[in-house]
Amino acid sequence: MPDIFIDRVIVLGQLKTSDGDSFRVTQRFIGDGYLTLFDHTNQSGQSWHSGFDGDAYKAWSATLEKTNDTVIIRVLHQSFFYNLNAHTMTEAKGRRHGVTEKAVALTNTTDLFRVVIDAGSGKYAAVNKDRRVLAVKDKSGNLVWTNDLIATFGSNLPMFSDEKIESLESDGVEIDVNVGNRFICIDPQNGKITRTGIRSSR
Repeated sequence: MPDIFIDRVIVLGQLKTSDGDSFRVTQRFIGDGYLTLFDHTNQSGQSWHSGFDGDAYKAWSATLEKTNDTVIIRVLHQSFFYNLNAHTMTEAKGRRHGVTEKAVALTNTTDLFRVVIDAGSGKYAAVNKDRRVLAVKDKSGNLVWTNDLIATFGSNLPMFSDEKIESLESDGVEIDVNVGNRFICIDPQNGKITRTGIRSSR
């Protein structure tokens, strides 16, 4: 059955190390292309992910190779370099990709994944477990603001979208999320949407 009709995660490549770290690259059909993601989980259960492309063409495989403190990922005819210590992702040309830390203690938090937006204050953006609501919280977990993005944009999503937040990144200036076939940029200070639009297709 074509991927457009079913919601499945396709594992393109994976790597496990003797230190207990596991890495994988996946794709899932979203809107009009394939959401391509990288995941890293360590032996303690901490997990990070990074998005390579939100509407890529279908890839059939990916290779992962660990060299010292770097994992080299080759997918979509590109090379990416993931630093295990700093949890940063960089393209061969030097462009940085955001890396999101997934919430670990799911038994005592309503967050599914999160990303620090202000290292000095510890403020972070988080997505809740049903992947509808984006919130910013302080380092103690107190709510600063919240925004139900699915309520805002749900009626504008394509009929085959599962209408959920798919990725979360921050460059320190804006919070960037993908919902279905839309990209949404948000001011981290007040939760107001600064830019939005349809992600380009290939």
